[in-house]
Amino acid sequence: MSEKINKKEEDKLKDMFDRCAYFSEKIFNHKVPSRNYPQKIPIHITSIIAELGEILEEYQGWKDWRNNPPSVDEEHLIEEIADLWHFVIHLTLFLGYDSEELYEAFLKKSKKNFERQENEY
Repeated sequence: MSEKINKKEEDKLKDMFDRCAYFSEKIFNHKVPSRNYPQKIPIHITSIIAELGEILEEYQGWKDWRNNPPSVDEEHLIEEIADLWHFVIHLTLFLGYDSEELYEAFLKKSKKNFERQENEY
């Protein structure tokens, strides 16, 4: 697997981070990235857990005991996934990391995961 990413894709991740930082600065008057708001970390973690719950609620296919799971509202599902991204990015920013640092960590972890699978982890 190539460790390079299409520049266009990299710009999308940076754009998502920039939009979240702008939102925090404009709405909450919090300059990010910054570790000056440790009280926000548990809020973002809790929000991530809540958003995951909302995704599970929308996509009930995980309930293998159900014979007929309800249909999925695809528009609502992708909206909940986007909400999850907002909170993950905000948490990343409040911990003091930017899109490039997250991307580099992702590449490193991805490589490690591939190596584990190739070595029957």
